Amino acid sequence: MMKKIDNKGFVFVELVITVIVLSSVLVLLYSGFSRLITKEKNSIYEDDIVGIYKTMMISDVISENINMTNFNSYYESRYNCHDNSECLYLIPIRPTSMLFSDALTVIEDLQEFTGVVGNLYLKISDIKNIKNCYRETDEKSASDCTNGECKCKNLKLLSNSLPGIKEYLMSLNVPTDSTSNNGSSNISYAGHDAILISLMISTLDGENSEIYGDYKTCIRNNALDYALNAGMNINDIDTIMEEYYKRGFSYDMKCIQNVSYAWAYL
Repeated sequence: MMKKIDNKGFVFVELVITVIVLSSVLVLLYSGFSRLITKEKNSIYEDDIVGIYKTMMISDVISENINMTNFNSYYESRYNCHDNSECLYLIPIRPTSMLFSDALTVIEDLQEFTGVVGNLYLKISDIKNIKNCYRETDEKSASDCTNGECKCKNLKLLSNSLPGIKEYLMSLNVPTDSTSNNGSSNISYAGHDAILISLMISTLDGENSEIYGDYKTCIRNNALDYALNAGMNINDIDTIMEEYYKRGFSYDMKCIQNVSYAWAYL
């Protein structure tokens, strides 16, 4: 009489393989679902009504108070690549006396009131170029990049420090006519139609005063560290902040946990 074959070992192996396959599928599903949920949460704070209103308010104040002569010089040096490290599509508009003179305090107070931690100037005609940058994979070093290549390189470096900015810029769909949200003609800086992108501290309850206070303290500490390394007089805080604000936003990002974006015409 033939002995009955024992299949227990084979069944156990099947069970292990099944568990491994199901675990792998569940991990992939969870990973994709988590990214989707995170993206959806972030999208709530991108171009929401409150953010757009704040950005329009900031845009109006900047348009009324910016020193156009100084801005055009500032814009020229960064957009036309006098220095490869400052070759930019997104031009930071920082609260400096060079740009705002007597209105500096107004800009600073308004940014604190709205929770805006920074503003970026962007030519509407460059939105297409920015999207093409993100689609390209070829990288050039800082020493051998040309005008457009340097802008792409620096854009990607900025994207590494600004959470969500790449996705936000890729989603931008700005009409290229000269009519703003309120029906008036937008102001052209350096002869170009442009938008202002505001970076705002985002909170679930909308209360950002305490967080903004922590942000300002962190920025001040960053600036003092910068001054010490540069051998500046640490007692002249106004000069320190003026010099610090000439640097890019990447230096500020360790002071910000969550940031949302909104745009308005300039």
